[in-house]
Amino acid sequence: MDDSALDGIDALLHWLEQDARAEPKKRRKLPSFGAAPPLQLLGLAVPTVYTRSEGEADELCADWQRRHAAGTLGPVGLDIEWRVTYEEGATQRPTATVQLASATSVLVLHLCCMRRLPSALRALLTDATLPKAGCKVGNDAMKLRRDFGVRCAALCELGPLANRTLHHGQRPWNLADLCEAALKRRLPKELRLSDWESAPLDPELLHYAALDAWASRAVCMELLRRLPPEQPSGGAGRCCGIPPDLLSATPIDPMESRRPPAPPPACAQRKTAS
Repeated sequence: MDDSALDGIDALLHWLEQDARAEPKKRRKLPSFGAAPPLQLLGLAVPTVYTRSEGEADELCADWQRRHAAGTLGPVGLDIEWRVTYEEGATQRPTATVQLASATSVLVLHLCCMRRLPSALRALLTDATLPKAGCKVGNDAMKLRRDFGVRCAALCELGPLANRTLHHGQRPWNLADLCEAALKRRLPKELRLSDWESAPLDPELLHYAALDAWASRAVCMELLRRLPPEQPSGGAGRCCGIPPDLLSATPIDPMESRRPPAPPPACAQRKTAS
């Protein structure tokens, strides 16, 4: 197969499969952080679509809904970013961006510049037939619940999936470690504590945000490739290749009963004032 005919995650997975066949007897050790080459979107034909418009976000998410209904979307990577505050006793800032990744594109939706959560995005997040993969994605879902009242469905935690497929024992995982273990790539994390409410996002932050979501999907697809075939049973089958017991909804939020209201995002304040 010609690698040039493949796009995005499919190209990377094809390369990994060829590499595995080339050295079937060589057991690879989990590399130390920083030893692997960096994971990149560039060169893999994965466009990033960025918007600060609620209407455009609705159109983009509605298109993904149509692709999911047609069976051409598959599991998506989910990640969020917000501006971390270090003031003692300060309320946590609300979600600034939501990133969603498919095999062929990444959406970066700058929610802090919108008046409300786009309805089509809400529909994607609550769709129980569309898996949303991420590392500690339940925590992201809890924050979305706190900030927007949306209860995400079909969440796929990459940690338990990795413990089922990677032979490194039962261990906690972060996304950077999963990228090294599953994809043999290093995921840069230097920009995590940036000002995600600045608008528009500069190219460096935009690439960082897109890469986290794309990495989540890439890891998910590689781990699913390594998952043993489903055993015959009387239970429900897999959802987009993911066993039902690895999918969950937004977990119970222990802070919900004592949470003060979050302050409005800075760029939303500027938009209202203008």
